[in-house]
Amino acid sequence: MQLRQISLALMTTGCLAIQAHAIPLGPLSQDPYSSQIDIGNFEFDKSAFPDVLVSHTLEQNDLQGSSVLRALNDDKLTSYIDPDFFDDYVILRFTDNAIRNEAGYDLAIFELWTPEAIRISLSSDQSGINVMPIYTGYITTFNNGGTGEVNIAWVDLSDLGIADGGLVHELLIGATGSEETDVNNAVSSPEIAGVAAIHNVPEPGTLALFGLGLGSLLLGRKYWH
Repeated sequence: MQLRQISLALMTTGCLAIQAHAIPLGPLSQDPYSSQIDIGNFEFDKSAFPDVLVSHTLEQNDLQGSSVLRALNDDKLTSYIDPDFFDDYVILRFTDNAIRNEAGYDLAIFELWTPEAIRISLSSDQSGINVMPIYTGYITTFNNGGTGEVNIAWVDLSDLGIADGGLVHELLIGATGSEETDVNNAVSSPEIAGVAAIHNVPEPGTLALFGLGLGSLLLGRKYWH
């Protein structure tokens, strides 16, 4: 998994330079024959997004989109959730892939408007960590014509106690539980528009199905030739 066109300064410091003028996110590159999805200058595997919503504590007005899951795996960043209580959260599962702890950051969380801290943990009974998004210099356009500045929070699974090479299948993401949640130390909440794995690997079941399909293909070729 690679991120395109990110400066060496970003890779060494984890910071994105704030651009003077916001650049709209253009149409995504979604070639059906490609395994990649582009979000602005960021490139993710198509399997990098969560595919199961395990549970959540959100109220109806905390969702700006068709569903909670769609708001968080919407690679166009046109919908979002707003966990406005201090202990609000969603628990997401990756079933066709897992997030692997490798060198550097392992997960990207897209957040909108004023950067506001996001709580990340492995379960609801774990305190977890707080991560602060950084403005990317990009804006996204919603279906109603409104726009939002796009921030991104980088997550290193090592900070959650995951060993090198360890896999994570579920994550809790939500509000921080603190009254000081944004860059202005104001009482606020994050508007989370997307979650994507940077280092993701296929699950064993997915690999088994792939192997079964490949074996069937080879067997068919042997039979017909």
